[in-house]
Parts: sequence; C-alpha cells; structure tokens
Amino acid sequence: MSKDPTNFVVLFEDGAAVIGLTIVFICLWLGHWLNNPHLDGVASVLVGLLLIGVSLILARESRSLLMGEGIAPATQEKMKELIEKDPTVVAVLKFLSTYQAPETVVLMVIIAFKEELDTTDINEAIDRISRTVKKEYHLVRYVLIQPDLFEDKSNNKTS
Repeated sequence: MSKDPTNFVVLFEDGAAVIGLTIVFICLWLGHWLNNPHLDGVASVLVGLLLIGVSLILARESRSLLMGEGIAPATQEKMKELIEKDPTVVAVLKFLSTYQAPETVVLMVIIAFKEELDTTDINEAIDRISRTVKKEYHLVRYVLIQPDLFEDKSNNKTS
C-alpha cells in the first residue's frame, strides 16, 4: 500500500542503465565487426529512446503521488467492511482517502450511525473505529469521521 517513489525509481534507473549498456555494447561490437560506424549513432538513438520511455513512466508514477492519489479500490472496500462491522454503524456513506506522503494516508469518512445513539456513544464509536482502522492499516495516520444519523427514507410519506 506504500507510495514510496524510491522503490520504483531505483528499479527503473538501474534497469535502464543495464539495458542501455547492453544496447551500446551490442551496437559497438556489431559496428566494429561489420565495419559500419553508423551503428554507433544507432546505439545513441536507441539509448535516448530508452531514457525517454523510462522518464515517462517515472513522471506518471510521481505525478499521481504529487497530485494526490487515494488508496486502491480493493483496499477501500476492505476498509469499508471493517468500519461497517462496528455494531454502532449502519453504513459508510462517503469514503475519501489521500496520500499525504509515501507512508501517510489521510482517511475521511462519513458514517451513518444508529439512530438511538447519544453523543457519548457516537464519540466512543468514532474513537474505536479510528483505532481499529489505524491498527489494521499502518499507513493510515489520520482518520477523520463525520457522523450522520441514518434516516430511513422509505418510510417518508408525502401529502
């Protein structure tokens, strides 16, 4: 669940370096063997294209972190299920998350609590849910919960 850019930057930079050196070696060896000096230029162009490709991948990955990326949809569903297991929760109405740093996620949730709960019960539930989520998902550093009393819309009568 981490968004630490150093992991993929090291992988792509080192991979590109090895592939680039391999391209240069093959082109220079072929150029010498075939007595064709143009293959030196071909090697330069191929390495340049390789570096452009790697830089585009790295820019895309870094951009998503800089622009504010949320957690994966599968993880969101698991978190919703975890929150809805609490006996005071009727449903998770809104769920927003964002990475604030590679190892820091902020979670904002609007939860429908049972109607019969008082303020103390809701505050205790919020604390309990916050602790549970942070314990289960270590990258979640901040959990902001807004309570919303559940109102059954199906019983509304219009006159």
